[in-house]
Amino acid sequence: MKNFKEYAKNKNENVNGSAQTTDNIEDTVKKYSEKSESELYSELFSLAEKGKKDGTFNENSIKEFEQTLAPVLNDEQKAKLEQILNSLRKI
Repeated sequence: MKNFKEYAKNKNENVNGSAQTTDNIEDTVKKYSEKSESELYSELFSLAEKGKKDGTFNENSIKEFEQTLAPVLNDEQKAKLEQILNSLRKI
C-alpha cells in the first residue's frame, strides 16, 4: 500500500498525471456547465471507455469515486449516481 504522502500527492493529480490547480478546476467547471445532460453522459462514457482501454478506469476507481462523492449527496442524487455507476460498470 502507498504511504500517505504518496496517496495525498496522487489525489491532486488528474488522469493525465498533472496537478489540478484552481484555474484547471474552474476551466473544467465552465466547460461542462455549458453542456446538456445528454452531452455530459456522452462525454462521461467516452472517457470511461478510453480509461478502461488504457487501464486507468476500473472497478476500484469507480468505488473510490462513489465513496468520495456519496457522502455529500442527497438520496435522490445517490440513486442517480448509483444508476450512472452501474452503467459505467457495463462498459
